[in-house]
Amino acid sequence: MDNVHRLDIERAKGLVELKGAAGILYSLRVDGVTVRPHRGRWHLPATQGEDVVVRAHGLVPGFHRLSADGVVVADMGAEVPRWLRWVTATPVVLVVVNPLVGAIVAVFLVLLAIATVKNVQMPLALRAVLPVVNTVAAALIIAVLVHATHAAIATP
Repeated sequence: MDNVHRLDIERAKGLVELKGAAGILYSLRVDGVTVRPHRGRWHLPATQGEDVVVRAHGLVPGFHRLSADGVVVADMGAEVPRWLRWVTATPVVLVVVNPLVGAIVAVFLVLLAIATVKNVQMPLALRAVLPVVNTVAAALIIAVLVHATHAAIATP
């Protein structure tokens, strides 16, 4: 799976590429050199006039939209249906099982769910079920560990 996409930005000078669009973390490159963001924006050299400003829109990592001068140039995760994006939030339920351990495990499982849901090589049904199964398995493991810990503390 090719993880580098060429972006067609009109006024940008050089070849602009988006690296990591299929994952959670991404970066912009101009002629092979990574451009660092400054205050949430990437300033790309322009053919004439001021720099081209690329902005990221979106809250959930891995599903950002990039726009340059008000025109959307990349929509990461566009192939994922909206309902499937909501499936990535199922590990948040683990906070109910145990607020401390559940929150820590939920962060890792949400990031894993985002990577799973964006993998277009997997069948759609598997992409939908796998985050839910991981959440149920983690909830059971946390519940057993908490119960065993309470039982070990309670016995003299």
